[in-house]
This record gives sequence, C-alpha cells and structure tokens, in this order.
Amino acid sequence: MGHLLFGAPNAGDHARERIPEINAALASAPAGFILTAGDSHAHAIGQSSLCGRTTVSGGSDGAGGRVYATAMRGLVFRERPAAIVLTIGANDLLLKNKPSRPDNLARLASYDREIIRALAETTDRLVVTAIPPVAAQVAAKFDLKGLADLSGELERICRETPSCVFADPFAPLRAEDFGIARPGALIDDLHLGDYPEAYRRLEPQLCPPLQSSISGQSE
Repeated sequence: MGHLLFGAPNAGDHARERIPEINAALASAPAGFILTAGDSHAHAIGQSSLCGRTTVSGGSDGAGGRVYATAMRGLVFRERPAAIVLTIGANDLLLKNKPSRPDNLARLASYDREIIRALAETTDRLVVTAIPPVAAQVAAKFDLKGLADLSGELERICRETPSCVFADPFAPLRAEDFGIARPGALIDDLHLGDYPEAYRRLEPQLCPPLQSSISGQSE
C-alpha cells in the first residue's frame, strides 16, 4: 500500500475517495465490529482482527485533523461499532507549519476535538492513541515538541470525553525521545513494520469492556 504523507495537497481528494470504500466496508460489517479511524496508521492495519472481531479499516492516507474531520462527516453506519480506535495527528507535524506554536496547536486540537466528539457519539468505546514516532533520519522535518504536545492534547480531549480512553500502543517502539523511533521499528521513515502487533497492544483497553457488554446482554 502506498502512503500519502505530510498532509499532502491531494490528501483531501484521497479522503473523499476513501469514504465510499469505508462506507462499503461498514455496510457489510457484522454487528460488534471495530473501526480504526484516522490517518495512514489506522489504514495500514487492514482487515486484521482486534478482540477476535471484524475490524474495518477507516483510515485515510495523508489525512490530518482538518481533512479527517471534514471527510468523516460522510461516513454511514448501518451498525453501531462496538469500539473505535483513532490514530490522528502525524500529518499535522511538519516543522515548517510550526505545530507547537500555541495558536497552531490550539487550532489542530480543535479539529481533533471535533473528530473525537463525533466518534464518541457513534460508539460506546473509543480508544484514542498517541501519535506514533518518526525515524531519526527525518526528525529534522518534524516538530518533535509538537508531536508530544499534540499527543498531550489528544489525551486531554479524550479524558474530557465520555467513553474515551487514551493509550500509547507505540511506546515500545519509541527511543528515549518520545517522537523518535527505535532503530528497526519502522519499515520506512514513518510507518511501522507490524501494525497488527502494535494495535493488539490496545486489546487490554478494548476487549474486556466488549466482553462485559456481551455478558450483560445475555443475562
């Protein structure tokens, strides 16, 4: 799968093309499915199962917060997702865009807040992840402070949102610097070598509440 990176100019067009594809997958998904939402990290998990359930890949390559907040308004849910996992923010962090500047950080956080609140209304279990690290060789292109700061904003917004839990499945891949990946952790400068393994680290947050909900319905 190719990746559109850095909030490329065609990221919005690509997101609009992805929505019908995602909607087709949503239409055929069985009850109790899990949706991964956000950028190329969420897309790359593919059809890998989480918690033994059908997982719909709802990510869009190259999407930053603004692009995804707009595109996701076109999603159509035939069934309510049992859970949603959101990974967003990587494409908003180019150094030239100064994402850690307070006014820019507030603007980016406002897009992410819109996404989180909309998704939280769509499911009873939303897990928002920290932003994944980048390779050391491209770190100069990114605002690494912004990466940590925007992850912090995602965590804060999630804690303010009912049914939302924040987690960092990428923690084992991080070097001492939060924004830098350990050598060998990525297959290119930005993308993980094993997305299913990374997202399975979320299962302690995802699976028990889903099992509890099934038990409650069967009693």
